[in-house]
Amino acid sequence: SGLVDDCIKRGKTPKEGGAVYDMVTGPETGVTNTGNCLAAIKKLVFEEKALSWTQLKQALDTNFEGIEGEQVRQLLLNKAPKFGNDDDDVDSITAEVYMIFIRELSKYKNTRYGRGPIGCINYPCTATISANVPSGLPVGATPDGRYAGEALAEGCSPYHGTDILGPTAVLKSVSKVPNMLITGGNLLNLKINPT
Repeated sequence: SGLVDDCIKRGKTPKEGGAVYDMVTGPETGVTNTGNCLAAIKKLVFEEKALSWTQLKQALDTNFEGIEGEQVRQLLLNKAPKFGNDDDDVDSITAEVYMIFIRELSKYKNTRYGRGPIGCINYPCTATISANVPSGLPVGATPDGRYAGEALAEGCSPYHGTDILGPTAVLKSVSKVPNMLITGGNLLNLKINPT
């Protein structure tokens, strides 16, 4: 409190309303997974009809169990576009997922609303650090080919192993999401092969 503007003057901690600016964030995770899932459904179920809803639901409900489940998983992993490869189709879907999230979050006040002079709002942030790992534990299998319980993607990073066109493609995909509106920070872990 001694290092935050106006806390001493007001005699309150930042959480009690002492700070001039008071904003809160989640941080949120799984946005790029959601983009990948929607892109996979769009391409493989609606456009190419390579999968039916029934096949997809069965594979997800059983966590891709058995030969048929694994065949569906491989189709989802290898034949659907993935965020991080500079593919406008999946990148635009992911950007829209971000916008839906940002618009929805702005409707809610946090528990500190009204305590400080400015702020006390929720603001978008995907700087999960390592929270993407436990955040994935309660999430079932997903249409991007992710097994139930696996970690979700880190912030705006591509889901692990799905960025196959190198770091420039990753940066180009990330540049298409509304980064200026993600005011709490957007975490990108860029992985580079040593070779």
